[in-house]
Amino acid sequence: MGNNVISLKPVKELLGMNFFIPDYQRGYRWEKQQAIDLLEDIYAFALKTSHTSEEIYCIQPLVVSEKADDILEKCKRPESTLEDIKKYIKGSWTVVDGQQRLTTIYLLLSCLGIDDRYEIDYCTRIGSKDFLANIKSKNSADAESNVDYYHMYLVYSTINEWIDSKEVQDPSVRKEILDALLNQVNFIWYQVDEADEISVFTRLNIGKIPLTDSELIKALFLNRANFRIESDADEKQLEAKQRKIAIEWDQIEYALQNDEFWAFLHDFNYNKPTRIDFILNSICEKDRYHLFQETKNRKKTKNYDYRGEIEAYNKALKERIGNDEHRTFRYFNEAFICAKINAATHATENVNTDWLDDLWKEVKKYYQVFNEWYQDYRFYHYIGYLTSIQNSDFDITDYVLSWEGQTKAEYIEWLKTAIAQKLSRKEWFKQIFEYKFDQEYNGKVVGKRAVVDILLLHNIETIIQQNDKFVSETKYNLPNFTKFPFHLYKREKWQVEHIRPNAGDDFKKDGADVLYLSLARQYFTDDPILTQKIDDYIGDAAGKDDFTDILTEITQKGGPLPDEDKNRIWNYVLLDESTNKEYGNQIFPVKRAFIANKEKGVKIIYSFCNGQLVIDSKAPEVAFVPPCTKNVFSKFYTEMPSTMMNWNIDDAEAYWNDIKEKLQYYFNQIGIV
Repeated sequence: MGNNVISLKPVKELLGMNFFIPDYQRGYRWEKQQAIDLLEDIYAFALKTSHTSEEIYCIQPLVVSEKADDILEKCKRPESTLEDIKKYIKGSWTVVDGQQRLTTIYLLLSCLGIDDRYEIDYCTRIGSKDFLANIKSKNSADAESNVDYYHMYLVYSTINEWIDSKEVQDPSVRKEILDALLNQVNFIWYQVDEADEISVFTRLNIGKIPLTDSELIKALFLNRANFRIESDADEKQLEAKQRKIAIEWDQIEYALQNDEFWAFLHDFNYNKPTRIDFILNSICEKDRYHLFQETKNRKKTKNYDYRGEIEAYNKALKERIGNDEHRTFRYFNEAFICAKINAATHATENVNTDWLDDLWKEVKKYYQVFNEWYQDYRFYHYIGYLTSIQNSDFDITDYVLSWEGQTKAEYIEWLKTAIAQKLSRKEWFKQIFEYKFDQEYNGKVVGKRAVVDILLLHNIETIIQQNDKFVSETKYNLPNFTKFPFHLYKREKWQVEHIRPNAGDDFKKDGADVLYLSLARQYFTDDPILTQKIDDYIGDAAGKDDFTDILTEITQKGGPLPDEDKNRIWNYVLLDESTNKEYGNQIFPVKRAFIANKEKGVKIIYSFCNGQLVIDSKAPEVAFVPPCTKNVFSKFYTEMPSTMMNWNIDDAEAYWNDIKEKLQYYFNQIGIV
C-alpha cells in the first residue's frame, strides 16, 4: 500500500502513454447513451459562462499498475526512434479499472482530430488496437465482425453525430472543447503495485465495490512519495506513522460499520460502502484544514495587502475542488499540494511527517468525539435524539465543533437547550395538550405523525432519568445504561398509534368485523348481554347492521375516554410499523397481547374458521417495544388500575402526567406551564 500513487492527471498528460488491457478484463462495452452522457457533461463544462482555467472536470478513477519493462534497455535498442524513446519514458501501464472511459476519451480525441493520442493494446483481442487506431477508415461492415469493434464503432459514430448536432465544427467552439478536454478534464490517477493488480480488479469489478473517496484519500496518507525522507531514520519513522494510520483508519471504519454506533449519528440513507467518508466529507465541508488562508501563510512581505490575492486564490481553489462526487478527495489532495508548496521553502516538495500527524489528528478527533458520545449515556441519547428528528440537511459535525471549549455539564445543558429550541419551532407545541391530532383544531389539522418527536423524547428522558438514579444510588453507583436502539427506530420506521381505537373506525376487509368481535368476545364473558349481541352478529347475517353499535359498546368498556380525547397525545404511543399494521384497530387487551408476545419473539396470528376463533402463536417474529409503550400497556403509569380491559381517562391522565414530569425541563424552557 505504501508504494501506491494517487494524483490528478489531465488528459494531455496521458498522450504518448501505452495502456495495456489484460486478459481478465471484458472488452469495450459502452452503449450510445453512456457516451452521450459523458459528452454532454464535458460540453457543459467547457462552455459554461463561469468557466475558468483553474477549474477541472473530474473523471472516475483510472486504476493502473506500471508494467515491469526495462525502459533503459528499450531505449538502447538501435531501432528505437526519438518518438519511441519518448513513449518508453511515458511508461507502459496495465489498466486495472477505467478501461471504458479511457477508450471513450480516446475516441473523442480521434473525432476531434488529435492524431498523437495514447495507445491502447488488448491482450486477448488481436486486432482491437489496430481497429481503434484506424477507426476513421472503418465502416459498419468492418464493425460487425467483432463485438468489441461493434461497440467501438458505435460510440465513434455517436460522437461524430453529437459533434454535428452541437455545431462543434465551429472553430471557436471546437477549440474551447478541445482545450478543456486536454487541460481540464482530469482522471483520478490511482497507481497500485503490480502484485496487487488482480486483487484490486476483483474487488472493483467482480465484487462491484467502487473505489471510494476514502480509499483515494487513504492512498494520499500512505503514499511514500509524498513525504520528505532524508535518512534511514526518517524512512523508519514514516513507515511507523503510516502503519499506525492504516491500523487506526481500519479501526474507525470497523466501528462506524456497527449499525448501533452508526445510527445514533446518522440515518441509513447513506449509500457509500465505506462510512469513514462521512468524517472526511465533514472536514472538507467545514474547511478544517483552513486551505482558504494558505496564500496568506506563504507571503513574507510586511504590510502586503493580501485581500485581493486571497480572494482570487479562494475562488480558484473552490473551482478546482468543485461539487461533484469526488469533491472531498480533491480537497485532501489540495491539502497535500498546499503543504508541498510550503515545503518548497526547505528546498523540497515533499512534506514532513509532523505535518502528516497534524492532518491525521483532525480525522481522529471526529471519531474520538463520536466514540465518547457513544460511551456516555447522556450524550448518546441526546445526540441520537437530535439526529433522529432532523431533516436531511442536518449536520451532526456542527455539534462536534460546538463542543470545543465546553465541559461535559455545559455541553449537556447546551444540547438540552438545542432540543427545546427545535421543539419550540413547532407552532402547535405550546398547545400540545389542547391539540387534537388528525382532527381540525382552531382551523388547522396536525397529523398524528407530529407527535413522534414528543413521544420519542419521552422515551429518551425515561431512560436517561432512570440511569441518573442508578448513578446517584450508592448501592449501584453505576448507570444501568439501557440504550435506546436508534438503529431499530430508524430501520423499522416507527409510527404513532392510538392506544384506544376510535369507535367509528372502518372494518372494510372481508370478515374483519367478525374476526374483531370474535377476539373481543373472549374478554367480556362476564357480560352475557354483550356476548349474546356478538354471537347473534357472528351467526346471523341479518344482524350486521348493528356492528357500529356493538363496536361503540365494546370500546366504552372499562371506563370512558370521550371521543374528543382520543386524538390527544395521551392516547398515542410509538410502535414499529409491522406491529402497528398487524394489530390495527383492536381493543386494548388484544393490542396488549400482540405487543407482549412480539417482545417474547412470537407473532400471534388470528383467524376465524368454521364459526370458531383460531389463535396461532407459533410464528417467530420479534420486535423491540419502546419502554414507554410497554409501560402504557402494562398500566405502569396508573397507580391503581381499575381494569386491564381498556384504556380509560384515569390511565390517560396518569400517562400525560408522566410525560409532563419527564419533559418538564423543555416545557419550562419553552414557557409551557
